[in-house]
Amino acid sequence: SALLYRAVYCFCWALPFGLQAVMGFWTPLLVGFISYLLLGLDELARQLEEPFGFDHHDLALDMMVRMIERETLMLMDKPLPKSWEIDKNFNMS
Repeated sequence: SALLYRAVYCFCWALPFGLQAVMGFWTPLLVGFISYLLLGLDELARQLEEPFGFDHHDLALDMMVRMIERETLMLMDKPLPKSWEIDKNFNMS
């Protein structure tokens, strides 16, 4: 991923030199737009690389495991553990 990250930055740095002859005055606008897209995709790939954690956009694995546990215990007619409460910051208690 470090090589891809550096390649994107080198491409964005070299892009104005290649487009200047063709685009003229519009080169900075086009380079800014293309760089924004490429760097945004790079950041998106970095976020999707690690889906496990405790950020707002990460998978709620603790909640899924707890739900599976409760459903399994219910099928076995065993007592259920107390369900978790989630506050507005997505913290479980």
